[in-house]
Parts: sequence; C-alpha cells; structure tokens
Amino acid sequence: MKQLLYFFVYIGIAVIMPFASFAQYILNGNAIQESCNCYQLTQPAVNQSGSVWESTKINLNDSFDFSFNVYL
Repeated sequence: MKQLLYFFVYIGIAVIMPFASFAQYILNGNAIQESCNCYQLTQPAVNQSGSVWESTKINLNDSFDFSFNVYL
C-alpha cells in the first residue's frame, strides 16, 4: 500500500514539474493570470491590490530591455 502511494506521488510530481518550470512571473495579492502573457492585477472592486513580478532577476550592471502594456 505504501509503495502505491509513493508511485502516485512520483507520477504527480512528474506531471506538475514541466508546467512549473515555465512559470516566469510571481503573482501577489489579487493578481491573476488571464492567458499566456496577460495578467490582471485587480478586479474592478474596492480594497484590492495585486502585483506581478518577473521571477528572473535582472543584473543592473548589464544592459536590458523590458517592455509591457498597461491598460487603465
């Protein structure tokens, strides 16, 4: 019985890991991912906050380009 439990845990990890490795952003508060590259920080309601952060750190000693669209 214990071996069967371990089997399902290993299968679950094998299924989840490929999706977790593609996570590029960290979501905080009320932020949600709407599609592949589209995030909503808050719903149109009061007393909400949200943020989305790039999980890869930027080295400020090197040049970099970063672009995004903001719809208010």
